[in-house]
Amino acid sequence: MFRARDVPDFETGVDLLSEACGLVGLAHPLRYPDPEAALARCDALDAVERYYPYDRPLGADPTADGPAKVDAAIETHDLIATGGSDAHDFELGKAGLDEAAFGAVRDRL
Repeated sequence: MFRARDVPDFETGVDLLSEACGLVGLAHPLRYPDPEAALARCDALDAVERYYPYDRPLGADPTADGPAKVDAAIETHDLIATGGSDAHDFELGKAGLDEAAFGAVRDRL
């Protein structure tokens, strides 16, 4: 059964999520058709997904400087680096944070 849903604009979404949780981040920025435009939104966020199995990119060549652009956004906007793989495949844990890196996420939450 089809169920229509409203998707808020970026600013409204960030505001709603900020009120609901302690950390608002951008997931898999190198998979967007325009990764640079996606990363430009990081100035309004707390985190960005840095550690992700980018072997299946949609919008960027994983061998190019995409990861360096994510690193630059993290530094420029003082973001928390997040990461991981989720349930879109049969294998979990392909990428993610080590215990020390997760400390920043835990502290923010």
